[in-house]
Amino acid sequence: MSKKRGVIARLWKRILAYFIDIMIIGVIVVYPFEKYFGKVNGLSMINSQMFIAGLVIAILTIFYWAILEYSMRQSIGKMVSGIYVNAAKNSKFWPFVLRNLTKINSLFLSVDVLYMLFTKQHQRYFEKLSSTEVLEVPRKK
Repeated sequence: MSKKRGVIARLWKRILAYFIDIMIIGVIVVYPFEKYFGKVNGLSMINSQMFIAGLVIAILTIFYWAILEYSMRQSIGKMVSGIYVNAAKNSKFWPFVLRNLTKINSLFLSVDVLYMLFTKQHQRYFEKLSSTEVLEVPRKK
């Protein structure tokens, strides 16, 4: 992270950004794979097509956030919400992958967010591991 820090992003802005991004991912990433997930009645076995489709969706979901945050420091949801990812100037791509790994599973993401609620920096645990943080876009004067 750079030495010059801005204002930590407000929780409601982060939540708004997340839901905007989830809607985009639903349309662009998940919808094309819908045919592989037929109707599940009772305890049906997961077939290989479902497993592979789920794996591809998980990878594309991580890369949606990682590519946008690495290249522009913002996902589409973050752009709309007026927040961005702060990282070291010469950050590699992999910290952006790491910070988004928990977004493929609701339970993992919930634990990650709980960590954020109990820290002064308001960073998720995987943000701390990746040396990134989410800040408000500075207002122009």
